[in-house]
Amino acid sequence: MCCNFAVEMEILPISPLNGLKLKGRSKRDRYLTDSEFLAIRAHLKPAFQCAADLAYLLGLRVSGVTTLRWSHIKDGVLSFQPPKSKKPITYQLSDEVKAVIERARTLPGAIRGLTVICNRRGLPMSAIYVSQAFTAAAKKAGIADARFHDIRAKSASDDASTAQGRLGHTDARTTDGYLRKPQVVFPIKGVK
Repeated sequence: MCCNFAVEMEILPISPLNGLKLKGRSKRDRYLTDSEFLAIRAHLKPAFQCAADLAYLLGLRVSGVTTLRWSHIKDGVLSFQPPKSKKPITYQLSDEVKAVIERARTLPGAIRGLTVICNRRGLPMSAIYVSQAFTAAAKKAGIADARFHDIRAKSASDDASTAQGRLGHTDARTTDGYLRKPQVVFPIKGVK
């Protein structure tokens, strides 16, 4: 982009990157097992546990969890437009989600903020801060290469039948990119 801009501004006669093929990011295929998720979760502080639980139960990105506001929850329904999403998603709150939200509401702190996940002073936590806390907990648990983003993939993989709606995807192919649970295949039976 920078070189293209330099060509447009006539700083460079031609882009030195012309014809160069850049290597794209490789597709992540890490599946977080239940035991790994629970081990990492055990090393998280209560507010971060709530964030991880909401990410798993609702299939949200870390940015969605950190921007979730109390005002989005009304009459047993959670309705909001997560970042990166083109349309709002409405979740019917299960007993599990209600329990996590209640845990978040009763976390110690001087003030409850506008967001469900906040610090002790009521200020929203940044997505980077929550992600870094998860990575640090994974390291403490001795689990290599685990990221907060893997929770969203775990949510999709653990219940693929409802993943598309939960993740807010309009195209099933997008959801397929999140499905990482290893499939069990059976060998062919021998000749009789």
